[in-house]
Amino acid sequence: MTGWRCYNSSRCPIISSSQKTNGNNSLYVKTIPGEVSEIAAVLINPISLNKGHQYYIKLDTYYASYTQGYRVALFIYKLISLFGDGINSWQKISGIATASESYTTNDVRVGKSFQHDVTWEGYFDSVIVIDLTATFGSGNEPDKEWCDRHIDYFDGATTIYK
Repeated sequence: MTGWRCYNSSRCPIISSSQKTNGNNSLYVKTIPGEVSEIAAVLINPISLNKGHQYYIKLDTYYASYTQGYRVALFIYKLISLFGDGINSWQKISGIATASESYTTNDVRVGKSFQHDVTWEGYFDSVIVIDLTATFGSGNEPDKEWCDRHIDYFDGATTIYK
């Protein structure tokens, strides 16, 4: 959780130890009724997306309260938005998306909120993003169900070049 910063400096997510699934901490975000600005944590080092590559994205979400609006758990610009819907329990959410354009600085945001009527608070943990095309080869990428069964959170990552 040390690799995250505030997306909007006026409202920062909090590192929390009260709810977590892996390690010692998770990110805690609480929206403010009537506030339109985005409240989110953003990865300090943006990721690079390769055009045409498939990406598997997965994270844990825990919503402690919810009244209305979208609960965007994770957002990667022009790639994917993942929405959480569980309340008072941890939920794994995931998806696969293909990058339609190449981006060398792409923010990964968790706890995203744009709308003034959104009111919720939640915790986010165990975020992973894997380039399936680079890992398995073009045309050999596994589907979401396979990834959900076989790819679990791991602390740290290693890039391997062939």
